[in-house]
Amino acid sequence: MKEKEFKINFELKRIHNTTEAEVEIVHDPFSLDMEMVSAIRLIQKNERGRQGRLRYNVIIESVAKANEKKNTREHVKSGKVADLSGPEKEQFAAEFV
Repeated sequence: MKEKEFKINFELKRIHNTTEAEVEIVHDPFSLDMEMVSAIRLIQKNERGRQGRLRYNVIIESVAKANEKKNTREHVKSGKVADLSGPEKEQFAAEFV
């Protein structure tokens, strides 16, 4: 153990010209040191990004549903899809008129 302390002190003296270790300043990782305006902008930026991603997912979902509906209609018109049930027939009939 003394040998280890000797090596540490020797390196400290060689590098920093002192045998005392530097005090490390540890910041609380859960606190942000910023001004109120910067904090507000950070929160707004993140919220707008979240809303944008949500809007994008909703639009992609609606486009996918519209494409699926269109493909189903085309298959029904061309006769590729088997006979539909009563409510489905009524729905397609209402859409084609």
